[in-house]
Amino acid sequence: MKGWNSRAVALLFCLLARMGTCGAQELQLLTEEYPPMTFSDHGKPAGLAVEVVQEIQRRIGDHGTISVVPWARAYKLALNGPNAAVFTTMRTAEREHRFKWVGPFAVVTTSFYALRGSGIAGLAAMKRVSTREGTILARPLLDVPKARLIATLDRAKIGYAMDPTNLDTAFTRPRLRALLPALAAEGGDSRALARLAARLSRANAAVEVLTDGAARYLELKRLGALHAERRIQRLADRESA
Repeated sequence: MKGWNSRAVALLFCLLARMGTCGAQELQLLTEEYPPMTFSDHGKPAGLAVEVVQEIQRRIGDHGTISVVPWARAYKLALNGPNAAVFTTMRTAEREHRFKWVGPFAVVTTSFYALRGSGIAGLAAMKRVSTREGTILARPLLDVPKARLIATLDRAKIGYAMDPTNLDTAFTRPRLRALLPALAAEGGDSRALARLAARLSRANAAVEVLTDGAARYLELKRLGALHAERRIQRLADRESA
């Protein structure tokens, strides 16, 4: 199964269909194309999880075959067929009561990373008003050019401090500022960059609205599918009773 839970921890389990004991009937073992855990190698099942299952088979004297099939078919057979097992899959609350679980094969932590400042939000420029750890940060002079600020302060004989990191090339800001003349020559002067930043800020806000809406839609869809799946399972249990 390719999905991960909200904590990004995937538990890869061998999933046995709900049944009492396998008895003398051969167990049907099903898996999917999910390298490196499970995959087909020249028509034969292979992968880390396949090797674990084969070793279990060797130790208990089981001679059931392992078939690599599409995931939907494997899951359906394990859910409804006799003496069927599917591996690997994630153990979830929705599936907990439907199967007998054996495992885990492995515990995997999946994380997503992005470079700080990357994406639309990183290009949207510094906000005029923002909040950080409960503190409101206001920057009312963002639109005033630096040269004008310095000239105004000098004329009014008001002292000011220069941030030494603005000249330290160990930081990203000074290195980017060194590229500004070349950008200006190509039409990317400070005004053009400011317009771009404003447009990207609006685009980022629109993306956030669409993302929140999509998340709410998917959650409602998941709850609806879960309700339908449970209803089908109840009907199947009644027919088999």
